[in-house]
Amino acid sequence: MLTEQLSRKFGQQFFVENKPGGGSAVAAQQVARSPKDGYTLFIGTVANVINGVLQPNLSFDFARDFAPIVLTTSSPNFLVVHPSTGVTDTAGLIALSKARPGQIFYGSSGVGTSPHLSGELFNMMAGINMTHVPYSGSAQAVTDLLAGRTQVMFSPASTVLPMWRRDS
Repeated sequence: MLTEQLSRKFGQQFFVENKPGGGSAVAAQQVARSPKDGYTLFIGTVANVINGVLQPNLSFDFARDFAPIVLTTSSPNFLVVHPSTGVTDTAGLIALSKARPGQIFYGSSGVGTSPHLSGELFNMMAGINMTHVPYSGSAQAVTDLLAGRTQVMFSPASTVLPMWRRDS
């Protein structure tokens, strides 16, 4: 277990408390209110930066109330497409979206998430209009993509990589 490994490595007790909710804003708020003694750590994500822009009434400021220590992970967003579209590359998706404006649906793990913003950036850069379908998490978005209810999804690699199949 991670806490045991950290305890052995640093010679002191570690305790992990997961606080889901609000795109990690609930956890960030609790940590921001904790004593600034170096004993309370927070694993921040891009969601925290996005929350600061989209939710201006947060009780904390991510840039002011937190100090970066180390980059622990990086997870790119993947663009995945349902096979029923017949699309095999980005150019094909752009062409299909231009031919059917507003009729290609892309799922994301929620409004304001990095997958949502990836989709909007893709729309803007490609000059297309795919329709955003926000879900309350990645699991529901993947389910609808696999079922063909949405045609496209922007998702962290860790969410969709296990389903990727390379045809020889």
